[in-house]
Amino acid sequence: MKRLLRISAMIAAVGLTSGANANLLTNGGFETPVVPGTGTSALTSYAIGQNIGGWQVVGTSGVTSQVVSVVNSQYAENSGALHFTSQEGNQHADLTGPSNQGRNGVQQTVATLTGATYTLSFWVGNQTNSVLAYSNASSIEWDLNGANQGIFTNNNSLTSDVSWLNVTRTFVAAGPATTLAFFNATPTSDNFAGLDNVDLTGAAIPEPVSAALLGLGVIALGALRRRRSI
Repeated sequence: MKRLLRISAMIAAVGLTSGANANLLTNGGFETPVVPGTGTSALTSYAIGQNIGGWQVVGTSGVTSQVVSVVNSQYAENSGALHFTSQEGNQHADLTGPSNQGRNGVQQTVATLTGATYTLSFWVGNQTNSVLAYSNASSIEWDLNGANQGIFTNNNSLTSDVSWLNVTRTFVAAGPATTLAFFNATPTSDNFAGLDNVDLTGAAIPEPVSAALLGLGVIALGALRRRRSI
C-alpha cells in the first residue's frame, strides 16, 4: 500500500511538472487562424475587438480600421526581394497592421496562482532598416494587468528579412487571473513591429491533467485493497 501511495504521489508530481513547463498562453506563435497565400496576399489584418486564436486585439479608442496583422512567412514585398520569416512556426503578428496607426496590439488573460513566479519570453521582430518603410527600429510595449512594464526595441537589421530579438522577464502573479498585453511602440514612419513565440511558464491553474493522474493512482490503490480482501 505504501508503494502505491508513493506511485500516486509521483504520478501527481509528474502532472504538476508538465503543467508548470507548458505554455500557459493560447496560440503563442499566432499559428491560428492559418493565413493563406503568398507574396503580398499572405497577410490577414484585424480590427480592435476582434480575436486572433485566443488573443484580443486592443488599442487606441476610436480607431475602427484594421490595426494588427498576422503574417505568413510566405509574405514578401519589393517583387519578392523583402522577406518576412517568422521566429518560429509559419506565422507571426505585426502590431503595426497594414499601416502603422500607433499604440495598438493584442492581449490575453490567463489563470495564475497568486504569489507564484512566472517567466515570460517573447520575440520582437525588426525588418531591414535599409528600406524606407522600415527605416526605424521596431519597439513593443509589454503591459502586465494594465501597467507598462517597459518598451523593448530591436534595432538589429538583416539584409532583406526580419531580425528577431528575444526578451525574457519574470513576474509574481498578483491574483488568480493575469492579463498580458503587447502594444506597438514603433514610430509611425515605420511599418513593422513583429511579435512571435510568446511563451508563459509557471504554475498552471487549474491542473486537470494532474487531478486525473492522481485519480488513477487512487483507483489502483482501491483495486489492490479489493484483491487483498478476496
